[in-house]
Amino acid sequence: MRVSRALGVLSFSSVLLLLTGCLRLGAPGLGIKITSVSLIRRLCDLNLNSSYELVVTWQAYGGRPPLTVWISYETLEGRTQAFGPFPWPEQNSFTLSVDSYEGQSLLVQALAQDQNGARKKSTRRIELRPCVLPPPMKPMITIVPSGGTATQEHLTIEATMTNTLEVPIWAGALVATGCTVERTQPELPLLLEPHTSVKVHVSLRCPEGETTWRLHVVERSLQPQAQAISLQTEDIYDDLLLRVAQRVPAFGGMFFGFEGRQYTGVLYIYLLDPSQKEAATQAIISIFGPFYPDLLPPREVRMLPAQYSFLQLKE
Repeated sequence: MRVSRALGVLSFSSVLLLLTGCLRLGAPGLGIKITSVSLIRRLCDLNLNSSYELVVTWQAYGGRPPLTVWISYETLEGRTQAFGPFPWPEQNSFTLSVDSYEGQSLLVQALAQDQNGARKKSTRRIELRPCVLPPPMKPMITIVPSGGTATQEHLTIEATMTNTLEVPIWAGALVATGCTVERTQPELPLLLEPHTSVKVHVSLRCPEGETTWRLHVVERSLQPQAQAISLQTEDIYDDLLLRVAQRVPAFGGMFFGFEGRQYTGVLYIYLLDPSQKEAATQAIISIFGPFYPDLLPPREVRMLPAQYSFLQLKE
């Protein structure tokens, strides 16, 4: 009888161990994987501070449910921010914002936790492109001489202004540093035809003593009918982008690839329709070429998917 009871206890213990082993086999270890980190928008304020919107998606598995997930990021300077918790599997993606960040990359982390407190994490780094001024343009109107030294209060010089572009452009005004421009002959604004030069007599008033002066031309709108609008380099760049978009509506933007200060020869184009790559490339070469002769035509063109067209962003 005692033997039978012992065997019965042994059998019960064996069954319990077997069941426990089966349960363990049926509940694999907790895990999580970031499946993608996608940049959906980059915002640039007037001071060229960069902000980003990223979509993070993940896949969690194993562990004892329910599972919860936290998403966080870390900048190159060590600044961190966390979001969550998010229930799994009810939610598997999240859109996060990164404000005022000028770094070249960002580390994104997903952390999963099950009911027993077990934790696992997954990380992925995404490369970013901070807001920068457009690369320097080829001078639209050159002036020679562009500077010199004055030893008297009133000085008159003869300068030559040259339009370096393939299109007509307005010379809006002459501005001097060190001295003041009193008048010019002929008077400005003045329309310069493509690749033409005009001699201008410039009267300067300078402080007493020896003074170093420099001249530069304030260009006006590329459109003669809008000659009253003075443009900065960024405004002209934006105007050229608009011209490309009017020719290729699927165009969403572009940038030149640089590694530090070295141009890689790669032109990146954002497009809603990949089939418009060739049309957009030709439009960019035609419209931007006179301004960026050292960058165009590019050695290589890479297409990037756009969320919006440039025309939509201008609305």
